[in-house]
Amino acid sequence: MLNNLQLLRAFAALNVVLFHAIETSASYSYEINFISLFEGWGANGVDIFFVISGFVMLFTQLDNKRSVKDFLLLRAIRIVPIYWLLTLLVIAIYIVAPFVFREMAISIKWALASLGFLSNVLVEKNPIVYVGWTLEWEMLFYLVFGLSLWFRSWTTSLFTTCVVLLGVAFITANFILVEFIAGLCIALLYKRYGYQRYGMFSLFLGAILLSLSLFDSVKLLIDSRVILW
Repeated sequence: MLNNLQLLRAFAALNVVLFHAIETSASYSYEINFISLFEGWGANGVDIFFVISGFVMLFTQLDNKRSVKDFLLLRAIRIVPIYWLLTLLVIAIYIVAPFVFREMAISIKWALASLGFLSNVLVEKNPIVYVGWTLEWEMLFYLVFGLSLWFRSWTTSLFTTCVVLLGVAFITANFILVEFIAGLCIALLYKRYGYQRYGMFSLFLGAILLSLSLFDSVKLLIDSRVILW
């Protein structure tokens, strides 16, 4: 995998850590002082991850297209075991020591929905492992993209993926799925049309635009996180 892509992943991961550190500190009434400027901003790490996911899926498949079965199996092996382990661990702690949780009441339906990556659909709330809400979108993307590999033509596969994701986005009124499509488009430009030479320009332009989203005036002007980040 591209080294600079790994660096971008690290940047996104640190942003998510920053976001949760500030959010958790504030919820316990701790002062966040000098890092208050970044309150809420670190959530952009999720959006960056989604674009990277779209990019990586096409980047790795474009020259060596896997079967639907192999693709979905590899994705499941990579994600499901550790996620289930963490979810079951939280459930076990809840059963043994419920006083550890300030506001949490785990039901069987919620537990099953969480394990099935369907919490937002079935119980209309985030999964038991809260940060797993991103995985629910990821798994949807993997499922749609993976099934589209059934088509021999990449044009048909990508068209189908984009149409389905856009359809879900309109139905749910959540356009974060567009970020996966953005990643697919970037991978296509990179692999097929030789846009690698614009990497440094894209880095600086992206850094400037992302920095602008720190300012309240910009955040007030742009309500959608997809457009903002």
